[in-house]
Amino acid sequence: MSKKIFLDIKPPSAYLEDERQKKLPQEYASFKRRMRRVQRWKNIKITTLVSLAIVFTLSGLSFAQVLHFKNSAEARLVDIKQNFQDFGKHLSEFQLVDAEQSLIEARTKIRSLERSSYVAQFWGLAVPKLKNIGTTFDELNNLTTSLANIIDDVGYLKDQTFHLLINNGGSQIIGKLKEVASELAHITKIGDNLAIAATSFGQIDSQPLQITDDLNTAQSFLTSLVDWLSQDQPQNLVLLFQNPSEIRPAGGFIGSYAEVQLDRASLVQLKVVDIYDPDGQLPVKIVPPKPLQSITNTWGARDANWFFDFPASASKVLQMLETSKIYQERDIKFAGAIALNVNIIESILEIVGPIELAEYDLVIDEHNFLAEVQREVEAGDDKKAGEPKRILKVLTPIFFQKMGELDDGQKQELMTILKDHLTAKDIIIYLKDPALESHFRTLGLAGEVFQPNPEFSGDYLAVVNANIAGGKSDAFIKQSIKLSSRIDNDGNANNELTISRRHQGENQKEWWYKATNKTYTQILVPPTAKLASAEGGKLRTTSNYSKRDYETDPDVKNIEATASLIKSEAIEELMQFGKKTFATWLEVPAGEEKKLVINYKVAGALEVNDGVKYAFVFDKQSGVESNLEIVIEAPLGYKWLESKSAFFTYKNSELPTRVMISLTLTR
Repeated sequence: MSKKIFLDIKPPSAYLEDERQKKLPQEYASFKRRMRRVQRWKNIKITTLVSLAIVFTLSGLSFAQVLHFKNSAEARLVDIKQNFQDFGKHLSEFQLVDAEQSLIEARTKIRSLERSSYVAQFWGLAVPKLKNIGTTFDELNNLTTSLANIIDDVGYLKDQTFHLLINNGGSQIIGKLKEVASELAHITKIGDNLAIAATSFGQIDSQPLQITDDLNTAQSFLTSLVDWLSQDQPQNLVLLFQNPSEIRPAGGFIGSYAEVQLDRASLVQLKVVDIYDPDGQLPVKIVPPKPLQSITNTWGARDANWFFDFPASASKVLQMLETSKIYQERDIKFAGAIALNVNIIESILEIVGPIELAEYDLVIDEHNFLAEVQREVEAGDDKKAGEPKRILKVLTPIFFQKMGELDDGQKQELMTILKDHLTAKDIIIYLKDPALESHFRTLGLAGEVFQPNPEFSGDYLAVVNANIAGGKSDAFIKQSIKLSSRIDNDGNANNELTISRRHQGENQKEWWYKATNKTYTQILVPPTAKLASAEGGKLRTTSNYSKRDYETDPDVKNIEATASLIKSEAIEELMQFGKKTFATWLEVPAGEEKKLVINYKVAGALEVNDGVKYAFVFDKQSGVESNLEIVIEAPLGYKWLESKSAFFTYKNSELPTRVMISLTLTR
């Protein structure tokens, strides 16, 4: 076998290299070192250029994302705020499922925005304004957690309050109210933190994050309520049952009432009383207001809701009750009064169902409640026996028992109905406790006459009726109110007010429904108003008490001292609660319609200028449903921004407690 021979044959260049190394060993070594340094520098330069290119590319991308985050955050935060506002609306209506859904939507948007902020948080190292974004999202998440806790607590109160109230469970009610107040206080703190952390967003508008203003008020109210309920002494309240079939300024005639005693939020007493019982034991004789003198010699609690301002009426009713021997001898004082119109009972009967009263051979439901009770009071056997309101004493405990048996769905209906009645001024609350009374005024539940702030620019109206010897005919009166207001270029409001009242009770069997509707009508307007003309009213004479052994009520005396009679227009002018009042009588026989037309000018209602705000306020009378139409004409050369016209029209047949119209004058 032949062997392969491998020869180590070098290329010519290698031999040349060897020769060079032999000839120039030192110079060549130096040259090689320089070449290696050049190569390393080239590698470093290439790497650096590539790295810088990557950095700048990422930088441009990241800052673009930061800019995108800023723009999207502004829009998202507005949406989140709307979710929180929807949450509050649903919660106030006890729509807890909808409230929870709004909260879920807010959480989803917060988390989405938080994920898109991660790059912004990273680059916060280079952009100081963005370094605390994480804190903001922590606080937003804390906020949603607290709101979720409130849903749970409110749900518990909605389901259990009435049961606990009538079953000695008041301490649990107070405990839950404290928990809600505590969560609201926590939310307030979160709101403060959000206001600080919102600066993390640089130029982003942080207003959408400020959502806790209303909750501050709620927390303050609950704290005051818990303090009031937790007092050592029981709290005595009066439920005034007002019958709008016989209307009076603060609501309906008070034929009966209920004594209510709460001991640490537990109901320990509920007793229905005929209003004539305490009135029969008043130790003093009081001169009635002049319009009432044709039907009564003395003023009592039954007629003390005489003032349109409910706090004034309620305090007067309580004063007379406490003066009566029934309560004076036991030294009983009342902490407040709650007025209830009877249509509330009808609404609740729709939920609880019919109530059988075997001893009266009656089944009471939402359709016949008022008619049957009215019939028993006016002409039933109980009246002949000297106890005309006994039917209410029999009905009330059964009514409360059925309310305690409502299922969850019915409780939801009840909450909705009560809210609607509160909005419609069918429930009015007065408490002597100044903190709580202030809160009820803020919530629009106190029934006080509107009082403008010093910066107020605008007009005001309230139409107030009092049925005096007109039976129960208001049950069949349809009232319409129309105001045409023309503002001249001097800023005066030239008003024509038309009040139409139609009596539709001509076909009723009972005399108290067919009686001529005799109404003492008061029209409350701004103090600068001046009467121009009136048509449709009439005057009545009053009794003279100057020589009788009667006391004069100071509040009535102060109001009547301002009165002046304009015989030519059959109008009496007086001042009450900071309002000028035009007063007259309007009588409407069954089957007929009468109108009262009054023209008057309100001086200085508006400072005429481009961009000026103008307000119109209408206060509703409790227990009176009216069709209201208001037409406001701008000064010559101007129009209203809201209607884009010289005329603005408001129409409504289901009036809230207070109508507030806000307009902007523009050329």
